[in-house]
Amino acid sequence: MKNINLKFKSLGALSSYIANNSACGFFSDQVLASEMTNNVKFYGSKNFEAANNMMLQGWSEGAARVQKYMNAGATATAPKRVIYNSVVGFAPNVPNYLSGNPLNMINQKRVKTPKKVVSIVYNCAVGYDIKAANIEKAAAALFNVVSGLEASGVRVELWCANFSYKDDEQINFALKIKSAGQPFNLLKMIYPIVHPSFNRRHCFAVTERAGVENDWGEYGQILLSVDKSIKACQALRIPSDNVFSYYDLTGKTESEIAKMIK
Repeated sequence: MKNINLKFKSLGALSSYIANNSACGFFSDQVLASEMTNNVKFYGSKNFEAANNMMLQGWSEGAARVQKYMNAGATATAPKRVIYNSVVGFAPNVPNYLSGNPLNMINQKRVKTPKKVVSIVYNCAVGYDIKAANIEKAAAALFNVVSGLEASGVRVELWCANFSYKDDEQINFALKIKSAGQPFNLLKMIYPIVHPSFNRRHCFAVTERAGVENDWGEYGQILLSVDKSIKACQALRIPSDNVFSYYDLTGKTESEIAKMIK
């Protein structure tokens, strides 16, 4: 199997790659699906330029829609209060005082609780028969779980990927959406995870420029095997603890998705 590994650490890096490279290999003389303008319902955008603007500037309409369903059930992590005996404090420790113990006052201090880090890779590849509204619904559920984890004090490293293959060629493509140390930015993060155009325009555009030689006229088959998806992540040197696809998430509640995350 010939593996083509493409990894981008920012939205800008992905946009530049597409802008500065032309379709090649099998796609050098093909009609490019990423640039079609005749099926807005399928893509969720009228053309590639409109989709690229949403990726770089933020998908405000989608952000507003998802904001209404943000996971409000998670409790933000707050510093714990530790009570201890001291020579000074806010209240007396009567037994210690009567026994002559100099630590006869009760004091308190705040101790920051350590924050866990979770890495999630979402393989956004879907079949042609999946409606844009269904793509958005499943991905929004994952997005809401991520927001809930962040609100609870868990730091999330988030990647959006597209793993596909055709005969003996496999494309492993991944884009970093958020590092564990970056703040949760709804407007900037939502397009790659939730909008169908990311897969059907940006991921298609990457496939068109990957240099494949086989007949990728239908843009390959989706890599759904968990073991093979983990190997694809390892080939890209990205975390592989939690790798999900649309087919793993569709029909599940946010609570069920949260239980899937290690």
